[in-house]
Amino acid sequence: MAFGERRGRELAVTLTAGRPAHPATPTSPAPVPPPRPVLEVAEQCAPQRGRHYPRERVAPVPVPVVRRVDVLVVGGGSSGAPAAISAAREGATTLVVDAGPGLGGTGTYGGVHSYWFGRREGQAAELQRRTRGLHREHGLPGGVGNWHIELKALALGRAAAEAGVEVLPGTLAVAALRTGDRVRGAVLAGPEGPVAVVAEVVVDATGDADLAAWCGAPTEYGAVGTHTVMWSSLARFEHPGVTRNTFGGIADVSNVEDSTRAVLAARRRGGPAHDHGIQPAARESRHLVGEATVTLTDQLTQRHWPDVVNLHFSNHDVKGKGEALWPQLGLIPPNLEVELPYRALLPRGLDGLLVTGKALSATHDALAALRMQADLENLGAVTGAAAARCALEGVAPRALDVPRLQRVLVERGLLPARALRRPAPVPPPVPELVAELVRRVPLHAYSDMGRRETYRGAIPLVHLVLDPGPRVTDALLTALDQATGPGRLVLAQALVCRGASAGVEVLLERLHLAVSGPALPAREARIREAQLPPDQSAMPQDAYLLYTLALARDPRAVAVWERVAELVDVSPRGLRDPLAGSFYWVDAVCAGAERLGDPAAVPLLLRLRERPGLHAQWRHHGIEPDDFQERAALLELALGRALARCGSAHGTEVLVEYLDDCRALLAEQAHRQLVAVYGVDLGKDAAAWLRRLADGGPATARPLPWEQDPHAADLPFPVGMRPVPNRIG
Repeated sequence: MAFGERRGRELAVTLTAGRPAHPATPTSPAPVPPPRPVLEVAEQCAPQRGRHYPRERVAPVPVPVVRRVDVLVVGGGSSGAPAAISAAREGATTLVVDAGPGLGGTGTYGGVHSYWFGRREGQAAELQRRTRGLHREHGLPGGVGNWHIELKALALGRAAAEAGVEVLPGTLAVAALRTGDRVRGAVLAGPEGPVAVVAEVVVDATGDADLAAWCGAPTEYGAVGTHTVMWSSLARFEHPGVTRNTFGGIADVSNVEDSTRAVLAARRRGGPAHDHGIQPAARESRHLVGEATVTLTDQLTQRHWPDVVNLHFSNHDVKGKGEALWPQLGLIPPNLEVELPYRALLPRGLDGLLVTGKALSATHDALAALRMQADLENLGAVTGAAAARCALEGVAPRALDVPRLQRVLVERGLLPARALRRPAPVPPPVPELVAELVRRVPLHAYSDMGRRETYRGAIPLVHLVLDPGPRVTDALLTALDQATGPGRLVLAQALVCRGASAGVEVLLERLHLAVSGPALPAREARIREAQLPPDQSAMPQDAYLLYTLALARDPRAVAVWERVAELVDVSPRGLRDPLAGSFYWVDAVCAGAERLGDPAAVPLLLRLRERPGLHAQWRHHGIEPDDFQERAALLELALGRALARCGSAHGTEVLVEYLDDCRALLAEQAHRQLVAVYGVDLGKDAAAWLRRLADGGPATARPLPWEQDPHAADLPFPVGMRPVPNRIG
């Protein structure tokens, strides 16, 4: 896990190339050179937090400054290349560096050779036209939304050259340069050794918020608390020139050890192939915690941001485990057009830096709709235009005139004019919302849309849960008295979220019936784009109810959990079955037990963990190629968290075992949970934690605090804890 820290080391600044800041004419006297500035170097302090790494002290090395530019773009991928092109077109001297052999990142050398969703307008449309032209020029196939990766790289390279961008391929940023809170440039490692580039404005287009993190800006890796990330991908070339996208494995790409492990695991995972991609394409890594953070709730309520600078369009494309409340209730979001505010690109506590690409400030579940390649290309162009205006006008990014920028973006075709005229959404009256809630079941049906369709209506469940007024609870209770069938269940879910015990009674009755048979209910509905679990939150209908019941923190749920523990199939085949939903059944039990924090749940949790598929899934050595084994490990970690919250020493022991897991994100989750449970930080020192357990015993049983709940990122209040009227209909 990478954590930025300020390094007090001096960097000797020596200009060896590039234009002077104030060029002198032959007839003018030579200017007096200014004092040589001393820049602080901010870099990654260790591959992973909480571990001891031996260090070697070396003497300071003068690093030559090879360029002084208006805009430095670090990372030439889906957003970085368009950012550089856009900045140069605005008149800024621009340099872009990338570790790969050329531009494009995920869409070229990452091997993801097609668009999924996303608005194919603005910069994305231009790149499509250029790439299609090259396909025709070279006589290679390539249709709408897909391309030959070398031709996409060539199209980007030509566009950059025409704009006057200087490109440094095969060059890696290893540190950021700063003076105080202002980012000034970067130290680069290339074929000729370390060099520095100083800029008026720096664009962090690494996709991982590297420079922001190195300089100490707050970031989160994956989901808050669990570090859950969407699956990474290492392209497989089944045949020369034909890549195949993959959906397996987790990786911490900020950790050189774990990134290497993930590449080796991916190469061993598939069968025979012609070749593999040269670099992994992580769907998710670090998230900037910026001046504004986009949440899934923002998207579902179609929030309008006054500083909107980009529109994104997608389904809820979570390739991996979701953590937000709404999908766990069964509400799989529809295809939405989502606004992104300028403040989501601004790191807290820093200036002179804009963060673009998938590392923008958003929650884990919100990123699913923001990460489409076409949208990230447009976002890069937006960021480049903003950076250029800051550099040329001499203003800091956080002081930029955003309304003026918005007008420029509209002129450039990057932002639709309608985005600036949209009124704030106003939900329908409560009676209409309640009636529509009952009518539109099941909730996951909202996602049943064609890929060109856009949902623009209100989503009743979200507004009814979020509305603070007591009249909403009264309306839901009245409707519950009259409802039957699936409509009654969704009303009960809404009431549970509002803290009304009447909803708990209805869910308990339904779940006792659901688990009374010889097997757990399977998923019957078709859910679009769902692959092997956990994916798209596609689970049996009653599993959604079990997740909802977890919010109630009601001890009567223990009896339901006991029956689930008896029936669930956690064999390798069961965990892979997309209809059985075994992963979700186990995870929902853990979610409830963790929130309840009751020792009464310990026996059933231990019985679950005794099952071979959920026991000793950690890997302390070697390379584990089976991505489903990783998913079993995620469930064992969930069991460990729940046991620890319920006061069991076994939970602590499970978490301690994962401190040494060779998969860095699993180790980081275990570490973070131990710190949260015990209130002390002993690092990833397993022996120290075991001594703490032996000396002081397990932590006292205590429910998961709301501020540590994964749902807190999307909701402004503790779910299910409101003092509201209750009556059973």
